[in-house]
Amino acid sequence: MRIVGVNGERRSEGVVAQILAERKAAWKPKENRYTKGVLKQFADKAVSLMKGGYME
Repeated sequence: MRIVGVNGERRSEGVVAQILAERKAAWKPKENRYTKGVLKQFADKAVSLMKGGYME
């Protein structure tokens, strides 16, 4: 099976899996921009809307 990558380049499934693994290893979550106050508490404790959107 051939998979089209960036700029229309054809890459095998193994190469694409390797590239994605490298990206995943290098990924870091964004730093929280709120450092104090109510918005910090909300950012720390709010749960995703996909999980029901409640506060922990």
